[in-house]
Amino acid sequence: AKLAGHSHWVMSLSFSPKGDLLASGSYDRTVKIWDSLQGSLLHTLSGHTDRVTSVQFLWNSNSIASGSYDKSIRIWNLGGSSGPRTTSELRDDSGEIKVIRFIESKGILLSSGSSRIIKSWPIPDL
Repeated sequence: AKLAGHSHWVMSLSFSPKGDLLASGSYDRTVKIWDSLQGSLLHTLSGHTDRVTSVQFLWNSNSIASGSYDKSIRIWNLGGSSGPRTTSELRDDSGEIKVIRFIESKGILLSSGSSRIIKSWPIPDL
C-alpha cells in the first residue's frame, strides 16, 4: 500500500499502541493520521511553523506528540468531538527539535535536537 498526501519528505512515523493508526510527520509542517488497516487519511494536523521531524503516539491512542524545527513540541488530542486539536505546546528556545520519545513508565517525554541536549518534559494532563 502507498500512503500519499504529504507535499514534502516524511521524516518520522509512529504506530498507535493498538496498531490501528499511523502518524507521519513531514517537512511540509504537518502531521497526518492514517487508518493503518484501510490505508486512508483520517486527519491532517496543522500548527507547526517549520518542519515536523518527530512524531510519537502516547500511551492512549487518542494523543500524539510532534516535534518540529520551530522549537516546539505539540501534544494533540485526536478524540475530541470537534476533531483533533492541540492540547499543549512545549517550547524549547535552545534549538530545533529533531527527535522525541515517550517513556510511559515515567510519564515523561524526551526531546533532543540542535542544542545537543536531551531534555525531559512531564506529560501534561490529557
